[in-house]
Amino acid sequence: MSRRFTGVIDTNGREIYTGDTVKMHYFYLNGSPSGNSVWEDEAEIVGKVGRDWRGIYTKTKEGIKYHWKYYLQDPEAELEVL
Repeated sequence: MSRRFTGVIDTNGREIYTGDTVKMHYFYLNGSPSGNSVWEDEAEIVGKVGRDWRGIYTKTKEGIKYHWKYYLQDPEAELEVL
């Protein structure tokens, strides 16, 4: 796989390329099982950057793809090249 620039700069000003290992910090909506309350929660994952027909993603060692367009609001503040 050839390394391609994603067009995104990480929190430290480094360019992010496919094949890089990144730490991805993202926010999501969480809620109670009964559905009575919902709140914003956050999580972090580490994985390799890739690209497919849906766009750019971070793929964990377990093989789960987190496509950036669904998880990141501000990629420059939420991604860090390791």
